[in-house]
Amino acid sequence: VNDNWMGTGMRSIAAGGVLLAAISANVDLTRAESLTDALVSAYNTNPSLMAERAALHATDENVPKALSGWRPTVSLNGRFNHEYSDSDTVFTFSAGEQTINSKSIALELTQPLYRGGRTINETHGAEEKVFAARARVTEVEQKVLLAAATSYFDVIRAQELLSLSVKNEQVLVRKLQATRDRFE
Repeated sequence: VNDNWMGTGMRSIAAGGVLLAAISANVDLTRAESLTDALVSAYNTNPSLMAERAALHATDENVPKALSGWRPTVSLNGRFNHEYSDSDTVFTFSAGEQTINSKSIALELTQPLYRGGRTINETHGAEEKVFAARARVTEVEQKVLLAAATSYFDVIRAQELLSLSVKNEQVLVRKLQATRDRFE
């Protein structure tokens, strides 16, 4: 009875090993990508990295905003006023209807000559923020690529361990069969 259980258990293990080997072989065929492909894929699709790149682009926009302190500003204002009065009293000097229309337009151009160093400081501050954002992007890139490389090599190691386990199981099955053949 014990011999039969041992044979059934080993057959189950062998069947499981063959199934795992077939699955891993199938994975190798359908998902065979190099380390370079894995790194490129991680670099192009990682959401954290894409968010940092977007933050960098937003930070980049602050430099032209700071530089705008050197540029002139133009403002245009217009005004129209309409008054209508109708007077029938004896106390007014002009009796009857009266309409007054007034219009005004103002165009103003302002060119800053000196802003107390504010434009220079705002520009330097914006540029430093860009450098800091670039450093954050580089940091996230390194983390993402390290994680991708680690995962890639973990998968390779797991596949190799599975292959070794399957081969070890096959050797053990042959030894078991040889041992059974010796005792029969």
